[in-house]
Order: sequence, then structure tokens, then C-alpha cells
Amino acid sequence: MLIVSLALSIIALCAVIVLLVNARVSHSYLQSSYDLLKQNSDALVLLLENEWMGLSKDAVFSKLEEASKQGEGRLIYKEIPRENIIMVNEVALIFEAGMLIEIR
Repeated sequence: MLIVSLALSIIALCAVIVLLVNARVSHSYLQSSYDLLKQNSDALVLLLENEWMGLSKDAVFSKLEEASKQGEGRLIYKEIPRENIIMVNEVALIFEAGMLIEIR
């Protein structure tokens, strides 16, 4: 009876260790994916800043509409007029006096 209890305890301990290792590995993969996504997002923002900074709101809307047609609906944008912002997916295009001044 004692041997069975000991064996079950060892099996339970092994199962907990496997779950902890699995959770840590999953977290590492998730963190790596997030880091890569952030790096790619930062690179795209840098490109947009070089190409779009200073454009009028109308010119930005025109570029977004053109890109949206080519992207088959993957590009979602929405204007927030009282804040002078156009949200493109999760990226904020910030305008002042009708001109693009910041991408965040």
C-alpha cells in the first residue's frame, strides 16, 4: 500500500513538473512572437514616418483607401475627428492643422 502511494505521488510530481516546463516553453514562444511582431511594427512605423509625415489628412485617406483595396479587407482604419487621429488597425496617425505629425 505504501509503495502504491509513493508511486502515485511520484507520478503526480512528474506531471506537475511536465506542466510547469510546458508552460515555460509556451511562454518563451509567445514572448519571442511578441518581440518579433513589435520589431516588425516598429520598422513599418519608421517607413511610414519617412514617407507619410507631413501629408494632408486627405492624402493619407487616399493612400489608406488604395491600400485597403489591395489588402482584401485586412487594413481597418477609422477616423476619430475630435482627437485628430486616424486609427489604422492598432496604429494611431496623429494630425495637427490637417497634416500628419506623428505615428504611434
